[in-house]
Amino acid sequence: TALIGLPRKNGKSLLSSAIATYLLIADDRDAMPLVVCAASDRQQARLVFDECRRLVQDSPELSSVCTVYRNEIKCHRNNGVLRVVSADAGSAQGMACSAVVYDEAHVFKNDDLYQALTLGSGARSEPLFINISTAGFDLTSPLGRQYTYGLKVQSGETKDDSFAMVW
Repeated sequence: TALIGLPRKNGKSLLSSAIATYLLIADDRDAMPLVVCAASDRQQARLVFDECRRLVQDSPELSSVCTVYRNEIKCHRNNGVLRVVSADAGSAQGMACSAVVYDEAHVFKNDDLYQALTLGSGARSEPLFINISTAGFDLTSPLGRQYTYGLKVQSGETKDDSFAMVW
């Protein structure tokens, strides 16, 4: 799990989409990767997906190994799929995600979507969860709890080699 904090208007959606596209194409931790970009609402999810689409369509190398569809991108090198979901899209239960990129994690009011997406990742050998956000103000929110945990990991109070925070 990684938590990345960036100030407003510093390219969080572009960073999210670049990471997601990389994990779709270049990640070889699991066969047939399923990469999910998650956002709090459909509009934000669409922004991330449109950036992923643009990255693929603007690159001859990427577009030679991927096909962009209306709501997903498929990679022919590894049979991977990139999808975008939003918290208001209903349940995401049963998705065996190899990677999840949460854009604007500070907006999520609860961790229902996070739990649904991480639950299915048990079938993957090394699932990766990346939360990208601006700072929030509620330390009891899902982002606030992760941030507090990240501070403990950074200070050495908690030892967890599976968690990284860059803020």
